[in-house]
Amino acid sequence: SLTQWQNGKALTQTRTALRWLEALYGDYPYPQITVVKRLDAGGTEFPMMLMNGEASVGLTVHELGHVYTYGILANNEWQSGWMDEGLSSYQELLQAGDSRVLLAARLAFAKEAATVRDGTAEPIGTRADLFRSFAVYDASVYDRGQSMYQSLHDLLGEETFQRFLREYYGMWQFRHVDRWAMQAVAERIGEQKLGWFFDQWLQQSGIINY
Repeated sequence: SLTQWQNGKALTQTRTALRWLEALYGDYPYPQITVVKRLDAGGTEFPMMLMNGEASVGLTVHELGHVYTYGILANNEWQSGWMDEGLSSYQELLQAGDSRVLLAARLAFAKEAATVRDGTAEPIGTRADLFRSFAVYDASVYDRGQSMYQSLHDLLGEETFQRFLREYYGMWQFRHVDRWAMQAVAERIGEQKLGWFFDQWLQQSGIINY
């Protein structure tokens, strides 16, 4: 509603989202961020500008998170949507708190299991235009991608996962990234080989339940 945007409310939400993302990754390097209201629901991100259908913290974290996961860490979303939509979806849940992360993980697992049973599941490492439908792309890149980062978080542990994100961001900002860049940082910070983990999540489509 319009009241979300009045009396500085949207500005406050944006500041909250930006401070949280800076704590997660590191300093925001652009000179500004502009959030404008769009008529449709949802949001769309551009470097230094968000077009949001509402002024909630969750949507702002998600869309501003994209400025980090593609506008600063320059991944190819067409080639590797899980590096952008999946990670931005997960960081939105992280900001919301533990109970929401747990609920979302259960819902995502249920959806993944359903797609495996009905034979529509595809690996999240599939190139965007090669998914059989947008619905499968959406379930894979957003939901399964989100589950992948939750599993990586669980595998590395809280402190190591936080160090991994900050090191990944510090090393690769304003450079092109891919699976190998992310995996190398996770392996170095986590002090373990993780090829098996990324292979399972990116190249397979079965149910992964550790």
